[in-house]
Amino acid sequence: MRHCYLLVLLIFLFHGIPVHGDGVDYRSPWRSGDSLTLLHSGNDQYLDDLPMAVSLDGYISFAWENDLYYQQDYYFTNGFQIDFFHDRLRQSPINRILIPIRDPKEGIIWSGLQLRQEIFTPKDLAMDTISAGDHPYSSTLTLAQVSVFNLPASRLRIVSGLKLGVLGPASLGFKTQELAHLVSNPSRPPQGWDYQVRNDLIVNYDLQVEKGLIQHGIALFGLKGKGRLGTLHTDLETGLWFRLDARKGYFNRFGPSGGPGLNVIFLLSASATYVFYDATLQGGVINKSSPYILAPDHLIRWLGNLEGSITFEFYRHQLEVYTQMTSPRFRLAQPHGWMGMAYKLWF
Repeated sequence: MRHCYLLVLLIFLFHGIPVHGDGVDYRSPWRSGDSLTLLHSGNDQYLDDLPMAVSLDGYISFAWENDLYYQQDYYFTNGFQIDFFHDRLRQSPINRILIPIRDPKEGIIWSGLQLRQEIFTPKDLAMDTISAGDHPYSSTLTLAQVSVFNLPASRLRIVSGLKLGVLGPASLGFKTQELAHLVSNPSRPPQGWDYQVRNDLIVNYDLQVEKGLIQHGIALFGLKGKGRLGTLHTDLETGLWFRLDARKGYFNRFGPSGGPGLNVIFLLSASATYVFYDATLQGGVINKSSPYILAPDHLIRWLGNLEGSITFEFYRHQLEVYTQMTSPRFRLAQPHGWMGMAYKLWF
């Protein structure tokens, strides 16, 4: 139960969310056509320069992640994600438990769906067993309803989501990796998937808060906090981030600014995570029949994370290249890194 309290407190980590106020109003950003107008409670000094608006209903994006960029093929070894955001998804009943729970008096909301698969393996894929103390074979397939809530006057962004899915063979991790190796590395087919973590249900509630602190020209510095609670991940994270964006307006928009020409955005962040539970290492919370998992005392609870990205933005198109490096997640592990690419098309 204390994890629930910690997750809720993340909302108030950097700034209280106004619930009532005089002279405040809300409008949806979709299909705006004109410059975005926000009515607020007099905090003009905290607002970024309002960017040029683009007439948008939503976006679709495709992302692929892999560790082969670092000449590795283990731990988190492959991921893909498809996002679909549209204003009509705000009518979903799941939004009743996402942030904001009620229609806000100020701010901007985007709603979307995220389909994601993640694959994890031990270091030696050629063995038909798993070395004791190494990462289990595991994979996940999830569908999440996500809400992105911006409060420009407070320089605050809150991302919340309810994630449902499966852990284990039903997530098709083995089939995906087998196909990938047939194309990229046919001489090294994976052998140990018979020992993968068994099927189990995934129900997770994720919450992330970003708070902008210092804006100087195109540079923006801020803090972030993240909490995940559920059958897949239960952990807490806090960190710093630094962003360079000539168009500014990070807390006024979620998509491209719509300005003329090419815009390039740089982002760096560093964070620390405390892990309570990780089903990709420890197995599911319901099904205890997995042939191989790691005991709780084999996990390293405190993790360090470094992330970086560069995004190329042109009118309704965004191409992002990003990378993440993580400290060892269990006793016999090594630091691990991977890269990804994502393309977004706004419409």
